Amino acid sequence: MIAISIGVVCFGIMTYLSDRFTERQFEKFYQEKALLIWKHIIHEIEGGMLLKDHAGILDTLKLYRTYNEVIALRIFSAKGKEAFAGKQGPGGH
Repeated sequence: MIAISIGVVCFGIMTYLSDRFTERQFEKFYQEKALLIWKHIIHEIEGGMLLKDHAGILDTLKLYRTYNEVIALRIFSAKGKEAFAGKQGPGGH
């Protein structure tokens, strides 16, 4: 009976530790993915800004908004005013 109890406790501890490890791995994966997407967006938008290609910037915003991982994507001026939102309406172009 003691051996079964020890086995159940050990199984519970190992299950908990395994879940925590898996959770950390998923967090790390999604953080790295978010950083990569962010770098790509910055690179593409920077090129559009240097060329004053507003349509290209909007196309970039539209493309990345289709990604499930992207919740919102907006560009702000140095003064904090929304410059591009990729939609019609206040602040959007």
